[in-house]
Amino acid sequence: MVRSSKRVANRGHKKKKAEGDSSSSSAAEKAAPKIQDAQLAQIAKFGLPSGLSSLADADDFTARWLECLAEGRQWGGASYGGRGVQVHNSGDVIIDNVTLCYVGKTGSTYLLENAKVQFLKAHCYGLIGVNGAGKTTLLRRLASFTLPGTPLHLKYAYVAQELTPPPEEEALTTLDYTVAADVERALLMKEDADLNEKLTSGADMTDEEVQRVTEVVEQLDAIGADQAEDRARAVLKGLGFPERLIDAPVKHLSGG
Repeated sequence: MVRSSKRVANRGHKKKKAEGDSSSSSAAEKAAPKIQDAQLAQIAKFGLPSGLSSLADADDFTARWLECLAEGRQWGGASYGGRGVQVHNSGDVIIDNVTLCYVGKTGSTYLLENAKVQFLKAHCYGLIGVNGAGKTTLLRRLASFTLPGTPLHLKYAYVAQELTPPPEEEALTTLDYTVAADVERALLMKEDADLNEKLTSGADMTDEEVQRVTEVVEQLDAIGADQAEDRARAVLKGLGFPERLIDAPVKHLSGG
């Protein structure tokens, strides 16, 4: 029997900060909804990400979960899941009654049925199971906010098990790939670059775009974008990566 393992780490970000740090707190509050709302709106509009769409009609509550995301409705109640999403700022991930199922040529296959998913803050977990047991699917659904009941106040980063970078990216290190997994930072950095290109080129900008220039800078500062590498290195060390692998090309890592 072939077994493989995957690891997952979650980071909880509290909305409230200590008194005396009101400026960064205010900027952080602006930053979170901008990126997260865009992600959720994308999911609500286009459905599940590529590779997960075959699960859409078979999973418990999936259609209603996507409706809630699209309409900004509170998750819970008999008609919408019968259970509530976490609304407090806990760093834990706790989701009840999780069912993952897909329909194939031989009928329905259940990956999980009425299971409880629980990842506690500051713990590392290994998901062990035979190939096809649903380890990757579970983590991808969680990281993309498409697992019904996923806590929306947390941030998730998913690094694929198998990486086949294009030739121009083969020299990227494990650290580089980990930093790139921070979707919020990546989106803000791209927006910052696009806005600055407009500014320097003298192109016409709307009032909203001019205001957004300042907002993006504040949001990047609030999430500590310039400390991304230090945080990524700490995460990798916490997962047991030695320095030589952290700074080595990611193509040298084996899958699993």
